[in-house]
Amino acid sequence: MGAIIKAIFTEGFYLFAYLGRPFGGFRPERVLTWLAGKVFLPPKAETDHYRIRTSWGGVIVGHHYYHIDRQVIIKGCYDAPLHKLLDRLLQSGMVAFDVGANMGEVALHMGLKVGPHGSVFAFEPAPSQITRLHINIQANNLQDVVKVFPIALSNQAGKAEFAFADSQKQNQGMGSLVICDNEVVTLKTVVETQTLDDFVLGERINKIDLIKIDIEGAEMLFLQGGLNTLKTLSPDLIMELSESGSGQTPFDQIKKLEELGYRVYAFDRRDVSKRLVTSENIKHTPAMNVYCTKK
Repeated sequence: MGAIIKAIFTEGFYLFAYLGRPFGGFRPERVLTWLAGKVFLPPKAETDHYRIRTSWGGVIVGHHYYHIDRQVIIKGCYDAPLHKLLDRLLQSGMVAFDVGANMGEVALHMGLKVGPHGSVFAFEPAPSQITRLHINIQANNLQDVVKVFPIALSNQAGKAEFAFADSQKQNQGMGSLVICDNEVVTLKTVVETQTLDDFVLGERINKIDLIKIDIEGAEMLFLQGGLNTLKTLSPDLIMELSESGSGQTPFDQIKKLEELGYRVYAFDRRDVSKRLVTSENIKHTPAMNVYCTKK
């Protein structure tokens, strides 16, 4: 691509992003995605990354080639309904878990909300994202609040194969214990696994206010490994329910959550909307975002 044409595409991308941000992001986003695909190449080194100001008051050290980073440029955050819930649910001094933290966009918001008197435990086993997670924590001066654990919370302690994306893939958020055969997660490594119950016991944690879980199909494994914690500490949950590698559906996962005493609500850009119960017909979907509470 010629230098002049590339400059036009680049300026067009930033112009649309700038104009659309106050309204939650320019629509249609396909325009910006198309422009970005014409212009931006994968970063060659960490020095290619730069600071992106977020709508929730922090910064992300990122690159417009990557899907999540690009959404932050366009809209100020990756998932606006989720961040809206974080603002509503978290207060100073609370304890929050980010399970599947990726490069930290949610964990950082959690850290800013709970403040120096609170704690955030961020779990991310993908080697490519752990480095970015640490960089972003330091960029927001949250080293004393957000603690990183390079493990996968599952249904048993030990070792397991984990699939993740190489640096040339735009979507870096699909690392998984159970979905290991798609065109995005082409790299594999062996990671440490631990149950939520064992982790809480080992760290002597006696309260958890909120857990966000986004682990690409391993949600049921997480629930099975955290039965005691979820029964006794009763944290609120924000989850992305999806088809698991063992064939379990969001319907099965909602049923398990109900057995643990949770009420499960769908949420979208209109915030928490409708309670989901397994006695009703739940529209089949490969994934849905839910808020779960016992309050």
